[in-house]
Amino acid sequence: MFTIVWDRDDVLNDLMRCWLEQWWKPAHPECRVNYEDLSENPPHRILNIDLKEYFRSLDGFRLSSLAARMEPLPEVLAWFRKFGHMCRHVVLSASPVDTAPAAAEWTFRHFGAWVRSFHFVPPIRNG
Repeated sequence: MFTIVWDRDDVLNDLMRCWLEQWWKPAHPECRVNYEDLSENPPHRILNIDLKEYFRSLDGFRLSSLAARMEPLPEVLAWFRKFGHMCRHVVLSASPVDTAPAAAEWTFRHFGAWVRSFHFVPPIRNG
């Protein structure tokens, strides 16, 4: 049986779009950048903000009720429903340590019928 390792953010869900549209732009109404305008990751230069500010905002979103309510990407969920039983599934995330429990909970709530393992590699952040 094959094992598939899935990246949680922006593969199983639409984290960047949700963060931009539901968290960043409402707090920064002067921002005219749309999701489709983001051509680099991290997108701090496109947003004309400091990298630390971007990470603080993204990590705040990760802990928010908005992130908890993110829906899985429909096409991925459909794939799991059709083929998920044919493989072992592991989910990997680059979530900071303090946000990993929320990321794991979201993962198992939406994909727990198939996923048996959640792992994270904390990103490098100053402090």
